[in-house]
Amino acid sequence: MSKIKRAKTNYYRIALQWGIIALLLYLLVRPLVDKAFSSDFEAYCPFGGMQSLASFLNTHSLACSMTTVQIGLGIALLVTVVLFGKFFCSYVCPLGFLTEWVGRLGKKAKLHVTLKGNTDRVLRVFKYGLLFFTFYFTMNASELFCRKFDPYYATLSGFGGDVYLWYAIPALVLTVIGSFFIRQFWCKYICPLGAITNLAVYALPVSTLILLWVLLNHVVGLAIPWPWLLGAICLLGFVFESGTLRYFVFPTWRIVRNDTICTHCKICDKKCPMGIQISTQSEVDQIDCHLCTDCIVKCSDKGALIINKRMPVWGPAVVTVIIIA
Repeated sequence: MSKIKRAKTNYYRIALQWGIIALLLYLLVRPLVDKAFSSDFEAYCPFGGMQSLASFLNTHSLACSMTTVQIGLGIALLVTVVLFGKFFCSYVCPLGFLTEWVGRLGKKAKLHVTLKGNTDRVLRVFKYGLLFFTFYFTMNASELFCRKFDPYYATLSGFGGDVYLWYAIPALVLTVIGSFFIRQFWCKYICPLGAITNLAVYALPVSTLILLWVLLNHVVGLAIPWPWLLGAICLLGFVFESGTLRYFVFPTWRIVRNDTICTHCKICDKKCPMGIQISTQSEVDQIDCHLCTDCIVKCSDKGALIINKRMPVWGPAVVTVIIIA
């Protein structure tokens, strides 16, 4: 019974998540009382920044309203993933926050399942396919293609601006319904930003592929079109992710389990938002781990789980705040 009582709340993560939600609500409400204020829900979009940088490299123009601020945010996000972990997904992303809570409703209704095996691995291809088409159209037209379907932008903009209703409404419905029935449906199978963060995890093979393309084009003179490089990167990400479901060298922060302290109560397995079987691993290198630290906070055996054998549980939250600042 004491073990159940020690399954505490992860206040570090909840505070950051609700802080982001509060900021978005502020941006929604302020124009109602301040007519001179115009909310810009893309102002701090790292995904838009990455697309804009790719567009600039191809057409020498920044996509839509994107600036070097968004590009800087995108680069900072990728560096953070490589050096530390996928903090953005668990501490900042509003869609991840929403779909996780929708999933809890599905779990209470006993209609929620965790996909495993080949089904889980094959479905991961969709986020890489969406990533390819999003970047392909953005780089060609220098317009953010994600605006047309992004559930986050469509909802907060009131389905206005560049939103295509025939894209956005099905995307929003699919995201909500899928998350109700399937564990982390958006994060694992649909989110193109999730695909990018996983590509950052595979930074070494991705960098090697890009270097090879540059050498073949500018040294050998083969003139391989950039869409082939984009497709090869997306294919590489899917093959590595679905084939291994593991990190390689990056990121450097990992959750480590001390088997001499662990009593195998499996509370960590039950509390992990991503459904990772933590109790069976000495070091959690599963590709879906976002270092949310729920497993550490709610562990019934103090010291059984820790980040890199020395990092405090609030480490990811502090790094997230620093990167945002």
